[in-house]
Amino acid sequence: MNDEEFRGLLVLGLFAAFDRPATARDRDTLIAVLLRAKLARAQAEQTADAVLANPGRFGF
Repeated sequence: MNDEEFRGLLVLGLFAAFDRPATARDRDTLIAVLLRAKLARAQAEQTADAVLANPGRFGF
């Protein structure tokens, strides 16, 4: 997730909605939140996969 995507989650009030599925390792819900943040599906899937592959890097 880059800085712009992170800011988008904060601005849209979706950070808590992202935090819960990231902590629970729920890929489908992560993707749904990222789609609500206006990411393209491929970008949402890549971001979710990156977070789930290395959750410690992202604080989860």
